[in-house]
Amino acid sequence: MIYCFDTSAINRLFDDPEWEPIVTALLSTGSIRITAYNVLEVAKTRGDTRRTALMQMMVRLSDGKRPLDRPNTILLTYAAAHAKRGASAVVNVDPTQRISHLWT
Repeated sequence: MIYCFDTSAINRLFDDPEWEPIVTALLSTGSIRITAYNVLEVAKTRGDTRRTALMQMMVRLSDGKRPLDRPNTILLTYAAAHAKRGASAVVNVDPTQRISHLWT
């Protein structure tokens, strides 16, 4: 199973004192995908300590995989791959994009 959470759910999970065992259980049953929007929204968190901890938790949730790109970009990537008769398309954020410095 692949899980993908809204940023509000990520914040609620982080606020749960038992979040670490919950994350361990989720990862044992599937994988979790973080989105570019999750990263951008967490980057707006006012408190430095909370923002850093949320980013670290999202890296753990994703098992280190790069975030999914924005939906419109994914759609354009699929359309371009289809036009080239490609067998696959990359849906993760390109590490050279401006968002990459947020994802550690």
